Amino acid sequence: MAPQRIALDATGFSNVRLLPLRSVSVFRRERRIPLHAMISSGGHSVETSQSYSWDGTARGTASFAVLQLTLAGLGRLESRNGRWDLTPGTLMIVDIPSPHRYFLPEGSPQWEFVFLVVYGSELLRIVSGIERRMSHVIPVGEKSRIPAEFQRILKTLFSRRPLGAFENSALAYSLCMALLEESYAAPSREDASRFEAMKKHLHDNLRKGIGVSEMADMAGLSRSHFARLFKEAEGMSPRDYLEDLRLRRALSLLYSQDLSVKEIAINCGIPDVNYFCRLFRKRTGMSPGEYRRSAL
Repeated sequence: MAPQRIALDATGFSNVRLLPLRSVSVFRRERRIPLHAMISSGGHSVETSQSYSWDGTARGTASFAVLQLTLAGLGRLESRNGRWDLTPGTLMIVDIPSPHRYFLPEGSPQWEFVFLVVYGSELLRIVSGIERRMSHVIPVGEKSRIPAEFQRILKTLFSRRPLGAFENSALAYSLCMALLEESYAAPSREDASRFEAMKKHLHDNLRKGIGVSEMADMAGLSRSHFARLFKEAEGMSPRDYLEDLRLRRALSLLYSQDLSVKEIAINCGIPDVNYFCRLFRKRTGMSPGEYRRSAL
């Protein structure tokens, strides 16, 4: 049976999700041509097995990068710099070889994503600069060109026609420009750090049902000024951030059979279980009970 897909609300992603579920490799014949930004493979995948796991130190010695855009479900990235939940609308960027692992975590029934594997000295230089400026994981906004670039490149790779080296490199550079545009439109990690203490407080006290007004009070700002600065720093509104935080908590707790849906809703800071169920279905396309049964 084909895995059930989880809905993604953000505009700009719908065309990407229409791509067939497949992966392709690009064979470069004109190796004597000195091109420095190339695509070696790409695909659209839905992973449902806990065996899906990639270790960045066990993939050989060749230098390349993986760009993976989450469309639905939940994945996870761990490295010496931290751990990230890969939720819909996030772009993961990792260099290989390097100490990291990305995988389908326990409690997540599936992870849907598109990916591109890229190489070349200029492309890797650009990707490394974006990682230093931003992070290994970048929230992709609704107006970003990145989903459209993934869709265009993968549609070309899936067309089965021969892909020449120059066209391949042009596609890779176009992707680089979209990544650079995204990184310079977004604030640096230093700008985003102003809200780290508040975000930790939210995580530790999510059960208390803290809202946007309380977040603004903690930051010492008016609600409107806080909302503007938070979106500039985090790439999403405070309301969306709270919803994401509650959804991640719910996904984790639903894997446990010891808590009822009502208890999970309260633990996520939503005492109204009906509202919790509506929000959960809006964000995942399934009810909490359906998600729990699919995870077993």
